[in-house]
Amino acid sequence: MADHASPSTAAHSDAHGHDDHDWNAHIKTYMKVGAILFGGTVLTVAAAFLPIFDLHHRAGNLTLGLLIATVKCTFVALIFMHLKNEKKLIYKFLLFTVIFFGVMLFLILSAQHDPIPLDPTHNMVHHTITHP
Repeated sequence: MADHASPSTAAHSDAHGHDDHDWNAHIKTYMKVGAILFGGTVLTVAAAFLPIFDLHHRAGNLTLGLLIATVKCTFVALIFMHLKNEKKLIYKFLLFTVIFFGVMLFLILSAQHDPIPLDPTHNMVHHTITHP
């Protein structure tokens, strides 16, 4: 089979491991992810201002905004940070980080139901139970 690439193009492709087609594919991928990120930003702003869910608490709006941010973060990590082609060890560290974050978030949120009073003058030691 004949090689149709010129010697200088072949040397350039071999030296850097990429040819022009690879660069164009990368640029197209980055442009698609950029469009997804821009669209996600528009959706996040819309979720913050539109009365989609409960008007008083806005918990639904916050949840939707965080879900959109998670999708955007996933695209950034996989494409721009090149985690898509990483070895399995990096995914183990990433999984550990997500689990650690979840546990810490659980501990912080469960502290809201802590029975320790916030009033420093309230003394729980002197409360005694009296039986009639």
